[in-house]
Amino acid sequence: MNWGPAAWRNSVDERQGLDTLNALIEAARLPPAEGLKRAEIISRESLPENQGKSAYLMTFVSNTFAPSLCHSLEAQARDTSMLNCASAGIALLRYHQDKGALPGSLGELVPQYLEAIPADCMDGQPLRYLFDDGGFTVYSIGPNRKDDGGQAPEIEDRILNPNEFMGQKSRILDSDDITFTVRLRANAGT
Repeated sequence: MNWGPAAWRNSVDERQGLDTLNALIEAARLPPAEGLKRAEIISRESLPENQGKSAYLMTFVSNTFAPSLCHSLEAQARDTSMLNCASAGIALLRYHQDKGALPGSLGELVPQYLEAIPADCMDGQPLRYLFDDGGFTVYSIGPNRKDDGGQAPEIEDRILNPNEFMGQKSRILDSDDITFTVRLRANAGT
């Protein structure tokens, strides 16, 4: 088959490829957890083995653009979850400063300290919260979509120098939970 410009413009696969890209762009407009879930479905559906007879363009789109857009949506969900954890953590610190103790749930922060309980953008559920006398952890289930009980990656897995991070992949981005942990000093509430 000739894959010159005329054949490409007139092919059914061109329409399928463009429809796939359009669907991924629409997924990016959804709230992060919904968009990520939808993008993963679209990406899976666009794989050649799920298309039956797949021609050159569809294979090119599925192997190049769909995974890239899906990764972008996952990065957005991860980053928004990190911000949501930090926001809830700051609200917890304000609550602790005002009341001298930590709340029993994130719901107690609403509406005085937060408008609503922030979402975990990885699954659309509210963020998780653990606390004890020594402090608290607010967390997202992270990119592995598994609740590891607020377990963050080991400290040696973290890349602390932003210049070293650019262009490199760190396990902190792919495993365990996304956490915001604060250990309170003794007499911190007085």
